[in-house]
Amino acid sequence: MKSKNNIDFMEYLGFHFNGRWRRLTEKAVKKFKAEIKHRTRRQQSKNLETVIASINPVIRGCGNYFKEGTVKKIRDFLLFSDNGQYRSI
Repeated sequence: MKSKNNIDFMEYLGFHFNGRWRRLTEKAVKKFKAEIKHRTRRQQSKNLETVIASINPVIRGCGNYFKEGTVKKIRDFLLFSDNGQYRSI
C-alpha cells in the first residue's frame, strides 16, 4: 500500500510498518482503550484493588505483545487525561 506521501506501508497483526518505524494501528489502540474503559466504568461498585487486578492483565498483555513497537499513544492514554494532566484513578 502507499500513503499520501507515496511511502510504502503495511498493517499486519495490529502493527503498522512503514519501513522505518513499527507502531500500533489505530484499530489496536481503540480496542485497548475500549477494554480499559470498560473495566474501569464508574457505575461498578468495585473497590480499587479489584479494578487494578482486572486491568493489570490487559495492560501487561498489551505491553508484552506490542513491546517491539512504538506505544506512545497507549502510554499517553494511561498516564494523561485529554487535557494533558496526569490521570487519577
